[in-house]
Amino acid sequence: MPTVILFGPTACNNETRLRSLLKNAWQIIALPDDTRLEPLHRALPQADALISLMWQPEMAVAEIRLRLIQALGAGVDAYDTKALPDGCALCNVYEHEAPIAEYVLGAMVALTARFVFHDRQLRQGRWDGTGRRDGAPHAELAGKTVGLIGYGGIGREVAKRAQAFDMKVHALRAHPHSSSNGTAPDWVGGAAQLPELLRASDFLVVCCSLNTETRGLLDRTQLARLKPSAYLINVARAEIIDEQALFEMLKEHRVAGAALDVWYRYPATIEQMLLPAEWPFHQLDNVLMTPHLSAWTDAMIERRWQKIAANLDALAAGAELHNVVAHGAERRV
Repeated sequence: MPTVILFGPTACNNETRLRSLLKNAWQIIALPDDTRLEPLHRALPQADALISLMWQPEMAVAEIRLRLIQALGAGVDAYDTKALPDGCALCNVYEHEAPIAEYVLGAMVALTARFVFHDRQLRQGRWDGTGRRDGAPHAELAGKTVGLIGYGGIGREVAKRAQAFDMKVHALRAHPHSSSNGTAPDWVGGAAQLPELLRASDFLVVCCSLNTETRGLLDRTQLARLKPSAYLINVARAEIIDEQALFEMLKEHRVAGAALDVWYRYPATIEQMLLPAEWPFHQLDNVLMTPHLSAWTDAMIERRWQKIAANLDALAAGAELHNVVAHGAERRV
């Protein structure tokens, strides 16, 4: 019987769900404390698969037979692909595109109509913005341009919803001349067209992966290309945008506002109190802050674990794995 280790609270909290989805018999070892490596080191020599939020060199042991390290999400920046055991595949899992796209459109509406501001005002009896007393009007999404940095699964789902709102869609992707595979943007460019995308965007949505090319992509120079009326929405990784430059742009209202769901620092536990950045974004009234929750829906979690169970079953059956990101070197004889 093959053995899988669930490492960390996120994996272990879904043990019952995983057991109900597996079609093959698996021995499951649950290690909920991912701050302690000793129990992991003791269990690894007997394990065929590991489900974890990370993989780093210090997690490995000399005697190891892992054939699968299963990520719990799409991003693999916490997994050192150079440290993969010989013959072991790193696989990720998606299923987050639709809820993130819903978050993006919701953020656009909330920022444009200034939901948070007007909610706070009305709780104090202030009717700023009301049409009943000729208050300052807000904008509409229809006719505006959404610029997408990245046109993978998330970008395509955002585009589909944005076009339903009668918005124009401009997108950057690695291969701008390839097939759209679904909703076609009104304009497509490559990395060299980033300045053009920024200047055209009423809403800039960052939905690309974090890698050596995108880390720090939006620095002070690039952010300055945005319109003062533009809004920025980041659902990818915080490190794609220069933290200080973004804070100063927002504080000085050189852009209208932002919705930020990804951050520069995270707590070690859910109980830890921690502001998510070195710069005080929480003091800005033009920033909508959420704690990396845009994808985190009941339906998305169920879909992901269905895919994870299917990958374990494929491994047990000797079948092809899904969503292979990287391979460790082949085992030496």
